[in-house]
Amino acid sequence: MSPDMFQKIREEYIEKERKSGIKPGDIVRVTRRANDYDGGWLNTWEKEMSEMIGEELKVSRIADHGLGISLYLEGFGIFCFPYFVLEKIGESSRENKDHANYKPIDDDCNTTCTCGKRLYAGLSAVQCTDCGKWHY
Repeated sequence: MSPDMFQKIREEYIEKERKSGIKPGDIVRVTRRANDYDGGWLNTWEKEMSEMIGEELKVSRIADHGLGISLYLEGFGIFCFPYFVLEKIGESSRENKDHANYKPIDDDCNTTCTCGKRLYAGLSAVQCTDCGKWHY
């Protein structure tokens, strides 16, 4: 695949992910398995992800660059799923946030929450797991 074709597929995936309307804080159900790199998703399906099919989970964050939508399940960890295997079943309670305008937190890929916990940035939005504050 040429670099131009790769870039086009990636951009199409990111646009479709954005149009899905799924945003951090939403509740989603994992509906099925996806193939590695399916439909422009820049990630692989791990065996633990199959155990999460049917689960209703809160979206932690939307990863940049088409890596997927992060979901966490106690005992399994956090995994990035493609938008097309997720069914949105509940809205985020956050107000006045436009998902399409999320930007990375900072340029050096890390930041610190006001509670002192270090966060990996390079993501569209991330929630501190200690205090619950959202960073955009």
